[in-house]
Amino acid sequence: MSSGRASTFSLALKKYLHPGSMSMTFRGHWRSYSSRIDLKKLRPMILQRIESRAKDYPVNGMIPVAEEILKARELLFQGVFTLLKIFPIVACKFCPEVYIGEKGHLIQTCHGYKRIGKNRVHEWVRGGLNDIIVPVEAFHLQNMFQGVIKHQQRFDFDRVPAIVELCVQAGADVTDDLLRSGSLTAEEASRGISDIESLSDDDIRMIANGTLKAWETLRSGVKKLLLVYSAKVCKHCSEVHIGPSGHRARLCGVFRYESWRGNHYWIKAKVDDLVPPKIVWRRRPRDPIVLLNEGRDYYGHAPAVVDLCSKAGAIVPSNGVPYLAGVSVSDIVLTPVRGGFPRVRASLFAIAEDRCSLGIQGYVGNKSAVFPLQLLGYDVDPINSVQFSNHTGYPTFKGQVLNGQELLDLIEGLEANNLLYYTHLLTGYIGSDSFLNSVLEVVDKLRSINPNLTYVCDPVMGDEGKLYVPEDLVSVYREKVVPVASMLTPNQFEAELLTKLRIGSETDGLKACNILHAAGPSKVVITSINIEGNLLLIGSHLKDKKQPPEQFKIAIPKIPAYFTGTGDLMTALLLGWSNKFPDNLDKAAELAVSSLQALLQRTLNDYTSAGFDSKSSSLEIRLIQSQDDIREPKLTFKAHKYT
Repeated sequence: MSSGRASTFSLALKKYLHPGSMSMTFRGHWRSYSSRIDLKKLRPMILQRIESRAKDYPVNGMIPVAEEILKARELLFQGVFTLLKIFPIVACKFCPEVYIGEKGHLIQTCHGYKRIGKNRVHEWVRGGLNDIIVPVEAFHLQNMFQGVIKHQQRFDFDRVPAIVELCVQAGADVTDDLLRSGSLTAEEASRGISDIESLSDDDIRMIANGTLKAWETLRSGVKKLLLVYSAKVCKHCSEVHIGPSGHRARLCGVFRYESWRGNHYWIKAKVDDLVPPKIVWRRRPRDPIVLLNEGRDYYGHAPAVVDLCSKAGAIVPSNGVPYLAGVSVSDIVLTPVRGGFPRVRASLFAIAEDRCSLGIQGYVGNKSAVFPLQLLGYDVDPINSVQFSNHTGYPTFKGQVLNGQELLDLIEGLEANNLLYYTHLLTGYIGSDSFLNSVLEVVDKLRSINPNLTYVCDPVMGDEGKLYVPEDLVSVYREKVVPVASMLTPNQFEAELLTKLRIGSETDGLKACNILHAAGPSKVVITSINIEGNLLLIGSHLKDKKQPPEQFKIAIPKIPAYFTGTGDLMTALLLGWSNKFPDNLDKAAELAVSSLQALLQRTLNDYTSAGFDSKSSSLEIRLIQSQDDIREPKLTFKAHKYT
């Protein structure tokens, strides 16, 4: 019986060792691959094919791209080096975590040396250039189709920056200084930069914009080259090889794959493998000064270079930059009042087309309204009627829509904890009649608790003859919302819908205000009326029903650009200033218009100085940079009263 088993094993062994097959041994385990092809005869054919293919490289059309990448790389190093002299960074002593700021955060994400720990507090030390721009090296080849580097040959080839090696293979002319290990030295990075201490704010902003542009040029250029030239990355570690096949140097240091004797498992490399984005926690204006571990699910993220440049005042592009994907943002915040103590607060039920991918910029809806109200002294509790990845001006968007019942559930939760005392209510874009009817229930509920509640309604329905909402919402606004509003801020098209009056002159605008007064609100501001090419704001304040209203106009200059979020911002400013000047709506409007125009002019100037064409796409307003214009605006626009 035993000899039969031995005979069977012997036959099987002879079969696997037949010359017509290939066999490999890994630590006592047999692997056999059946093949009738003689590789010795095939080898000359393969070499001939490689030699023929080599004649097609470098591709002439890619040489300018490679040279542009090297220039962008040098500018990137110089810009980051300069900004690090002004904006300090810290790095964890035991893990790769980096934070842009004087002091590190308290988020417990440190995993310790060689990942032996978990959820530890970081131990911060001073960071440097390589913490922002992670160096990635590769073997420097004599030519891209040379023989595979073997393990015993690993010291015969220099290690150079992977991007430089990619550009060399693409045909770019490089200096001997670039063909060496490591990144630019401090002296090289600071070349061309004079006294850093003497740089003005505009100079710093210009450097930040140039650095951000170089970062984007570098990444987009590498992406183009990878479509033509091969690059490999190890599946288990960060080793990169530029060439059609990976090397055989056994350098893989991931211990759980040590059964492979340190051999790399090569896969196709992507842009992030050659230009690591180095994602960092980003402190937003509404976040605490020191980020806490309890808020780790709500804080934002950004690539380190982008965060550094944005802190220096750079304008982050608004056209869906790919390396900003995955930013974690949450703008749904309900601030409790312990014991129900009444505070001067504005509760906002408005659309929030907040940028979760750009998390760095993009202001419409609540994001455009909440911050100005906070600067003007309000404690704001925003509720977003929608939560989108980006505002709807982009080609696509994803997210969730809050329905009417979910809104009422939130209100019930506040009421159950005696947190439903508010002095002001502000509503903006609402896309369905069911949600709008729920808002009306909220108005009744809030006024049952505070009869003096001020309800400011921005009836966002459309503009320039185009409806943004279903047509049946117009009648709901006209018949139900207008009668309960304290202040109404429509544009010209919305005022025409609400009054059924065609507005073609200033007299028509005043008539529209009177019709709306008769329906309910004591304050009406038609935020923009275009009359014969001139842009006007017309306001009306009915202080006493027995007396005619006080009416005024403000001439507004046209700015040759299109901005997003200005309507939400204007309504918020009118609310804030009209509460400070309750009997002088014209004064409140002067301050609101002055703030808005200063902010828009700053936005246009910043985009223009950064090289953007203001007429080609919409501009994201520079809200954070215009805090002084919101808090203490210079009165540059005067109201003219009608007699």
